[in-house]
Amino acid sequence: MVKGVKGIITYWRYRKYRSRLEARWACMFDLLGWKYEYEPYDLNGWIPDFILVGDTEILVDVKPYTTLKEFEECELDKIMKAIKGTEKYGKEILLLGCTIFEKAECWASAPALGWLGEFGRTFGEGVRFGYSYSFGYAVFNHNKYWGFFHDSMWYKDRITGLYDGDNHIIIPTYEEVLELWNKAGNQTQWKKP
Repeated sequence: MVKGVKGIITYWRYRKYRSRLEARWACMFDLLGWKYEYEPYDLNGWIPDFILVGDTEILVDVKPYTTLKEFEECELDKIMKAIKGTEKYGKEILLLGCTIFEKAECWASAPALGWLGEFGRTFGEGVRFGYSYSFGYAVFNHNKYWGFFHDSMWYKDRITGLYDGDNHIIIPTYEEVLELWNKAGNQTQWKKP
């Protein structure tokens, strides 16, 4: 829970979510055709909001933020301390906020869903908090299926598993992604607890 922000319990597909934002992301995952599990386990006091199951397992944290800096100031240290020493250390981490983004930094015309922390690689500012994760925008990919990749590190699609050498990257328009995001918002906004 973010200090001062109270989540509104919301139901989506017969499941109770702690906040409307989490329910909206669950709906978005459904619209994208992604497999996920809600609050799958407790890792030393941190419960990932979701696990995305694609080519690999991705830990997901959802907060009502709009910048990576907010996650860095309020959440990342807690997440890193929770996963260090567990079998989940080294799994990628997807940070999702309260919006989608029209343009990723390294892919100027590409919409992004949040920030992806890739383990064991450094770029730009490199290692954060003394842990070997490098965060950058998670860029949408829509080849045959919806997916996403790191905007400045490894361009492997995390859902389909296709690599950058496979010519798999087909960037959707921001309008295509925004339509899905708005639909997810409409479908979860008026759900009563």
